[in-house]
Amino acid sequence: MRSFSKAAFLLVITASFCATGCSDFFVSGDTIDHITLTPISVFLKVTETKQFAASAVNVDGTQNDISGSATWNVGSTTIATTNNTGLITAVAPGTTTVVASQGGVNGMANVVVGAQSLNTTIAITPNNPSIAANQTTQLTATGVLGDNSTTPLTNFVLWTSDNTTNVSVNATGVVTGLVSGQTAHITATIATATGAATGTVTVTVQ
Repeated sequence: MRSFSKAAFLLVITASFCATGCSDFFVSGDTIDHITLTPISVFLKVTETKQFAASAVNVDGTQNDISGSATWNVGSTTIATTNNTGLITAVAPGTTTVVASQGGVNGMANVVVGAQSLNTTIAITPNNPSIAANQTTQLTATGVLGDNSTTPLTNFVLWTSDNTTNVSVNATGVVTGLVSGQTAHITATIATATGAATGTVTVTVQ
């Protein structure tokens, strides 16, 4: 009778188990960690459209475009609608979210709809503020529409700093001075149907 070593016996048992159970037991490198949408925020006039893209960032750091395979939804279909590839259509003025889902993971972006188109320049206040090191200040972003009316955009724009060593900014426009005697440019950006609207101020750290 042929004999097996203990190691060989365990190998046979493991192989039999993996024939049916390993796909569920082990976490593979392509397991989704989070989903990012591009753009992360858009302003549309009623009837305008915008194509969103969804990217799955996996636990091993790789990324996959899942725009065509994700499940797309909007928070309020009375404000905007979406098809199954992430094409958003503005329906009525208001704000809502667009969500791409796959594998139980969601990615979200903002959709702002207005009756008029958004001008390409966003007003930011205060203009070119100075703050002390380790202090904060709130920036406010305001959009100007085609009829010269205004709309608040502070919580919908993408806030960025061109020198995060000197000045940081969070997702709601709160800036923090980090290094005395230094400056940074803070920019607010929101996508539109045909491009983007932006505004920039210079923050000086005293």
